Amino acid sequence: MIGALGSVFFKRLSIGALEMQAWAGVASVAVLFPLSFALESGQAAAISARPLAAGACVVFAGLIVSVGAHSSYYRLFQRHDANMIVPFTLLTPLLTIGFGAWLTGDPIGWRLLAGAALALAGVAIIVLRPSASIFKPLLVRPRL
Repeated sequence: MIGALGSVFFKRLSIGALEMQAWAGVASVAVLFPLSFALESGQAAAISARPLAAGACVVFAGLIVSVGAHSSYYRLFQRHDANMIVPFTLLTPLLTIGFGAWLTGDPIGWRLLAGAALALAGVAIIVLRPSASIFKPLLVRPRL
């Protein structure tokens, strides 16, 4: 719910997608670094034990996810109606499950498949239903 409200408020701002990501990163670092050092221990040892893996994770999360994916999401959000973009966020857990099964061999049972089918059906219903802003011009025959 908070994410949906944030997305709707972002649509009203006159700020670019990359600028939004930069401010989100600054705000996250200001909150999460102190919390991490206060509540966790062994961060330096974990990073020094696998520096290449830690660096790859930071590059992936920083460049691919934050700059690439989130900036693309915000650009789409600025150009299209919220009700056309937000349902696609329901695909995130499905993709996570799929990549987990593919890359790490996580088991997928019938309950998981049933839940995935329900989520996909919900996304399809929301996205494919007629929309006044997108489909109506295609459904109305032009006058001669």
